[in-house]
Amino acid sequence: RVVGSSMAPTGQVLALLALGAATSAATEVTSRRYDAVVLGGGIKESLVAALLASHGRRVLQVQRERAPGGESASLSLDELYVKLLGKDAKPESKLGKPEEYSIDVTPKALLASGEELEFFTRSGLWNHMDFRRVHRSFIYRLRPDGQPDVHRVIANSEDILKTRMLPPVDKARVIQLFAWIEQFDEENRDTFVAGKISKKKLALYKMSALAFFKFWEISPPSAELIAQGLARHSGNY
Repeated sequence: RVVGSSMAPTGQVLALLALGAATSAATEVTSRRYDAVVLGGGIKESLVAALLASHGRRVLQVQRERAPGGESASLSLDELYVKLLGKDAKPESKLGKPEEYSIDVTPKALLASGEELEFFTRSGLWNHMDFRRVHRSFIYRLRPDGQPDVHRVIANSEDILKTRMLPPVDKARVIQLFAWIEQFDEENRDTFVAGKISKKKLALYKMSALAFFKFWEISPPSAELIAQGLARHSGNY
């Protein structure tokens, strides 16, 4: 498929042409002169094309997939089966209508505010995407006994108290850590001091993550759980 974006400030798509379609239409697109040619239809490529178009550049975006989005495009159940199991694979009828499914093979999420969201809005790419609010994140993993289990991603004290993934002794320590984080201010070195009984000024600019969690006496499995939550936050911490 060939996607051409115009010089219009909105960066709207001008043409979606399947390869092998009407020769005259394909020739019309490919014979024009462009300021930039973007290969691929993923989020990165679409952002580049949309930003260039919104700044008055004539852009041609080319991709081989049938629908825009590249590896980030959502799939129906039929498309997922073909992608994972081959072209002859068909989903079971008991799963319902394939077109009612919208499956993300590549996870993609944005915070409800911040630079990333502003970037999508300014580029105009927001107009061609469908977003849904995510109320909470979960982790799927196996318990020590081998049984599957679903857990909250730790984001606050309530999550700490309710999760089954933290042993009781670690819950108290993680709550202390979160309380310290709440008052932490990078511009105020006095907030670098931590410790409930024995106070210590942490060398945060030199300290490794391993040493940081060791200071709070948090076990490696619990530290990994906290890191899962940090990985979903695009801020500085």
